[in-house]
Amino acid sequence: MAEDSRLTDADSDAKTRPACRKGCSVYGVVLLLSIGACGLPFYGILFGYPLARRRIENADHQEVLAACRLMISKKADYERFVGESGERVTVDFPCEGDTLTPQIIRDLKPGYAVIDSSSVLLVFFGGHVHLGLRGYAEGAEEHGSKKLCDGLWLIHD
Repeated sequence: MAEDSRLTDADSDAKTRPACRKGCSVYGVVLLLSIGACGLPFYGILFGYPLARRRIENADHQEVLAACRLMISKKADYERFVGESGERVTVDFPCEGDTLTPQIIRDLKPGYAVIDSSSVLLVFFGGHVHLGLRGYAEGAEEHGSKKLCDGLWLIHD
């Protein structure tokens, strides 16, 4: 009888072992995906942020300011294009069929722009790390992290 019980224990171990291996592999996949998901923001901070910052610094700031002021003057056109109206209009980039946004702004590759009557905020990174440009209409009150030229400010933290 003792041999029968040992066989039964061995049989039950053999039956649970493959399930355990499957369970372990599922946990391994979940763990790898979790680590990857947690690492993705750091990838953007480590590689995307410096590239965007370099594009901003190498751009002709006077041309960027002129393009921002053109966007402010076309706020009503952006409202019709996006189908949004109000104090502010948000335009996501890249945006299919967008012929309103000047090429220099598209070349900077912002994630989105917020246009109001006195400024345009071009956002490259949001969340824990912020990076953006704010171009002001002539005569508007200006503020930001670093002045690039009269009317154009870098936003970062």
